[in-house]
Amino acid sequence: MICSKLIRVATIATEGMVFNRMEDGTYNFSGVEGKYLDIILKALNLKYEMVLPEDKEGGRLLSNGNWSGMIGEITKGNADLAFNYLIVNEQRGKVVDFSTIYLTGDMAFAIQKPVAYPVSMAYIYPFDVTIWFLILALLFLMPLVFQAQFRTKYTYFNTLITFVGSLLGKSSFRDDGKLKHRMITYLWYFFGMILSFSYSAVLLSVLTVALQIPTVKNFEELAKAIEKK
Repeated sequence: MICSKLIRVATIATEGMVFNRMEDGTYNFSGVEGKYLDIILKALNLKYEMVLPEDKEGGRLLSNGNWSGMIGEITKGNADLAFNYLIVNEQRGKVVDFSTIYLTGDMAFAIQKPVAYPVSMAYIYPFDVTIWFLILALLFLMPLVFQAQFRTKYTYFNTLITFVGSLLGKSSFRDDGKLKHRMITYLWYFFGMILSFSYSAVLLSVLTVALQIPTVKNFEELAKAIEKK
């Protein structure tokens, strides 16, 4: 609460804050913010003086821990209040008290409209790169496991072809009647069925509704995109 008979107001000249000093020492205010400040000063019915920051800034935290602009004039004790378009944020809120917010504004950015992925490459879209690498690694590793377990006379290449065929829905494993071998075979069939159904479902959706190349959707993603550049 301001108790002195003189109130010191920090502000800067903007489109909404226009003021001219009169011969009697008072100020003539115009603009939205200027008229608003004029009403407040008349309601307080106190003498006032204008404090104009040399840097003409709203206020930012400097590397030495001090504040610039209108916020800086308050923290230094040169002003009792700052009046202008001031953005309320957590950092400023630690050193000054803000009034009730009476004006809000929206910020937006425009980017190029996203384009669709080429349909000719739709067969690789159902899974991302990591999943494809895991599938290929498992596909090349499992023939070695089967050869070690079944001790078959087939070559690694023939076993690999058998695994590829099983993923495509062609059952070509021979049943030797052993429970352990059946369990491994059925687990692989189950994995192949889930993989095949998932791939087919996603591929169908991709062909029905074209995928669009991901674009920036919010300010957080925009900041990350700028950092990468």
